[in-house]
Amino acid sequence: MVGKRLADSHRRTAASLGGFGSPVVYELGLLALIGCLAGLINVLAGGGGLLALPGLVLIGGLGDAAANGTFRLAVLVQAATAVTRFGISRRLEPRLTLTLLIPTAIGAAMGAWQATTLGDGGTRTLLLGATLGATLLLIVGERLMPAAQSAPTPARARDAAAAAALSPTSPLTSMPLTPRLAFGLLVTGWYGGLIQAGVGFLLLLTLRRLGGLDLARANVVKVALVLGFTPVALAFFAGQSRVDVVAGSALAVGMAAGGWVGAGLALAPHAAQRIRWVVAVMVLVAAARLAAS
Repeated sequence: MVGKRLADSHRRTAASLGGFGSPVVYELGLLALIGCLAGLINVLAGGGGLLALPGLVLIGGLGDAAANGTFRLAVLVQAATAVTRFGISRRLEPRLTLTLLIPTAIGAAMGAWQATTLGDGGTRTLLLGATLGATLLLIVGERLMPAAQSAPTPARARDAAAAAALSPTSPLTSMPLTPRLAFGLLVTGWYGGLIQAGVGFLLLLTLRRLGGLDLARANVVKVALVLGFTPVALAFFAGQSRVDVVAGSALAVGMAAGGWVGAGLALAPHAAQRIRWVVAVMVLVAAARLAAS
């Protein structure tokens, strides 16, 4: 059975050495392909985990709880790749990201600890609920985002220094961490630690509505925050032996490639809007297959 082969790392590795025709090599290749698509989606809008997590269960043969932990390994690699691409393009916001990471990481630790107390059944229910909720956000989410003119602009700044700080071409070195924003990031981080799938869109929503960031800047900060809090969550799952390195590595290779491409596409206007309907359909199909399994 595919699931039993892929659930055992040693047997998987031995089979892969048998040749490129091995069923296990084929299945790991499928995981890499799914990871590539998930990485692309994660950087552009968020929600790639809604495809990757079912893939780890249905193709990788992992239990739901192990899939939830294994996915974090791939997310870590993908986020690091995307942040590197943003760094090359000089779009990173290091000071701002470090400030916003504090409540986000605390929330992620809380969510990851809670996730490690759940078994496969509880994780499956959580994943299906997150899938339906995130799909709804993918469809109507743009209506929840603030209008473009509501974001901070140089014209609305009080002085020249503030206008320069808010210029899209210069780093936003400081932004007040208001109680509303801190609480929003805490809750979003908790969700990210708990299930991860769809957290990218929630981060975008939080950064834009509560932080007032424009879409391009919020997208960069979102990916950097994911890179910051994912090791925290991964440590909890690894401590409970819920990380499959082989399956996670196959997924990570694909997600790294997708993240690199997505980081380039994210610099183009409306990149996320062009794919949200296709993503929503794919996620619903994956959720239906997962529910039926």
